[in-house]
Amino acid sequence: MSEKEATPQTQATATGPEAALESALKLMAESLNALCAGKPVFGEVSVAPDAAGAWPEKLVAPLIVSKFEISGDLAGAAFMIANALDARAMRALMLGKEPSGKDASPELSEDELDAYREFGNNAASAVGASLRETFGCAASAVMSSSHSAGDSDKVLAEIGKGCLLASVAGKIADRETALALAFDAETCRSITGLENSRAEKEKDVSPRTEEVSENIKRILKLPVPIIVILAEKQITFESAINLSEGSIIEFNKSNNEPLDMLVNNHKIGKGRAIKIGENFGLRVDEIGSPQNIVETLR
Repeated sequence: MSEKEATPQTQATATGPEAALESALKLMAESLNALCAGKPVFGEVSVAPDAAGAWPEKLVAPLIVSKFEISGDLAGAAFMIANALDARAMRALMLGKEPSGKDASPELSEDELDAYREFGNNAASAVGASLRETFGCAASAVMSSSHSAGDSDKVLAEIGKGCLLASVAGKIADRETALALAFDAETCRSITGLENSRAEKEKDVSPRTEEVSENIKRILKLPVPIIVILAEKQITFESAINLSEGSIIEFNKSNNEPLDMLVNNHKIGKGRAIKIGENFGLRVDEIGSPQNIVETLR
């Protein structure tokens, strides 16, 4: 189906996989606004089970696709779809510049792809956060690729049948456009399977459930230390006592590797360092389920 044949989208009530998809796309739009100094403006998110019949009219070729691998309690893949010219405009906005609009080449330069990958990593974090928040499970999403994909027919062929599509229309640098996010069929089946499994367990609720819940509520109010480990290595005692102001210690760890996050000295997840104003922060990429965290802290 070509972009000209696209039918109008309808607003859907999000449930199950739809709820996570809608939430993730909202987070992605917010992340894009933040990266581009608030310049992009997006409206309401629409979710449709028939991706081919509900392809957003404003999302036209040349397209660029980023694939996110989903792991943990859920499995599958998510796909972020954007216009390549929008990706070029995003880079300019991220650098504090106004997009020129003069370069209409469908192929992005390496610098443009690098800038778009930065947004892709943020989008992957949004997908993982949405899955964890919506279903209360251990799930993460990591970007595995970003590439030019031609038109919507090629994109839909890559995602496969049975996918679920969410889109949001808006403007980037005064140009009307749209951004889309899709779950493949495996992700939808995985979510449905998780929900069905939980529904079966709820049928066998113990009479002590209310008592246990009250105990958990009390535990949740206990203060616990949270620690982020930048890096660690072993050195000799002699090296340690010879350290002085200005000494430099090199660690066998890349500066873009995820950092371990500990609560009460027990590892519960990973994340990446970010700057929040003048402070250091951590964007969580992987986190255990609440049940797993409680088990870890026992």
